[in-house]
Amino acid sequence: AKIGLLIPVTGQLAGMAQDWELSARVAAKRINEVGVVPGIELVFAPTADTATDSATGIEGALALANEGAVVVLGAGFSSVSIASHLILKKYSLPQCSMASTSERLSSREEFPFFFRTVPPDRLQGEAVAHLCVHFGWREVTLVHTSDAYASGLASDFRTAALPLEVETPGVFAIDGGNNQKGTLFYDRLLAEVRAVGPRVLIVFSLQQEATGLLAALYRLGPAVREQYVMLGGDGWGAIPINEAVRGALYTTSTRGIGPTYDQFEQDFRDEFGHDIAYQYSSNTYDCMLAFAHSMKMVIENAGLDSNGRNESVAFAVADGQMGAAIREAMHSVSIVGTTGQVQFDANGNPAGSVYELRNFRATNGSVGAVADTVVGTWSPAAGVNLRAEAPIEWADGTNTPPVAASAGDGVGGGGGDEDNSSSLVTVLAVVVAVVVVGAVGLGAGGGDFWR
Repeated sequence: AKIGLLIPVTGQLAGMAQDWELSARVAAKRINEVGVVPGIELVFAPTADTATDSATGIEGALALANEGAVVVLGAGFSSVSIASHLILKKYSLPQCSMASTSERLSSREEFPFFFRTVPPDRLQGEAVAHLCVHFGWREVTLVHTSDAYASGLASDFRTAALPLEVETPGVFAIDGGNNQKGTLFYDRLLAEVRAVGPRVLIVFSLQQEATGLLAALYRLGPAVREQYVMLGGDGWGAIPINEAVRGALYTTSTRGIGPTYDQFEQDFRDEFGHDIAYQYSSNTYDCMLAFAHSMKMVIENAGLDSNGRNESVAFAVADGQMGAAIREAMHSVSIVGTTGQVQFDANGNPAGSVYELRNFRATNGSVGAVADTVVGTWSPAAGVNLRAEAPIEWADGTNTPPVAASAGDGVGGGGGDEDNSSSLVTVLAVVVAVVVVGAVGLGAGGGDFWR
């Protein structure tokens, strides 16, 4: 049975996607060795590179269909998953994403063959809003890129924040994607952001924009930087770790728990000689497990012989019905995976979700060595739980949050309501609309690049 990989081999997350492909191959090897799918060996069609672009993703989906893929693993970016599903549903090919989190993909009417092992952004928006309440941050400034992932997450956060009385007096939408932005861009953007007032900055973007803003804040020196809290979402998972990111926080779905994850880590290390480097690798593994167990159910229901042969299944594959059968079986999957229990609700979303709160903090208290560390979790059932054995380290190196984190900065008079049409962006205070102004690389259209 051919598995199609639809991932960004090139582009911002090429390194992360490399881990996803390796994880898929580790999963296939384990599945084949154990014999999860009786009489069937999982093999891979040539990997389709989405190049972080929706049009390229559509081409890749078509190529995988023509290669005879029975299921498709990917895409990473929500915008690419949204676009590629136009092709995949036409060919009745089940699609399981390890990283696409846009709430739009929860629509069964629009995406009937789509599944994912990562929670939708609605829950991540709730997680970030509840973190704000936990730390007493009642006013925050929100920066997000204008792609499907980040703009959707920003909307989900604001929806969750409203009843919790967390206000966003400043909201900045910036262009994203692979276009290069220089130091001047981020310095000017940060100046506009600081002018709004709140010292809690929530940034929903990929690593390029997050790294740019963190570096701009770092350039202002410790006296300014240590007054701020920088909080991001799961798009931060590939940020280069250095002194500029120390003290920042971000949320992401759990990277792996339990004996199945431990076995996956060991298999990965044995196969490739190094550790798993990036997030969503465990989600990739779980997509593969879900596909394999779905195929097993289809085969068992069809009554295949020990060699995996059955005329009805052969006809189903030739007639394009195998995908529909696997899709139905996916809804019955209930297995222990690397991220916990793997099962899907009626919309193809994972049934249970836990988010990690991660912090760039000192390694064993050493100076200059910064590590990406789990410091807590959030779930709808348990709320916020911080780890006493790994306390948050803030930008000043202490375990105490900045006292004035939600206070006004005084830079630029806090003018969140004025007309800045000639500035970098327009900030609208306490309104729903977000205006993007075409200056210094900002503008309409947005980057069509993330989950």
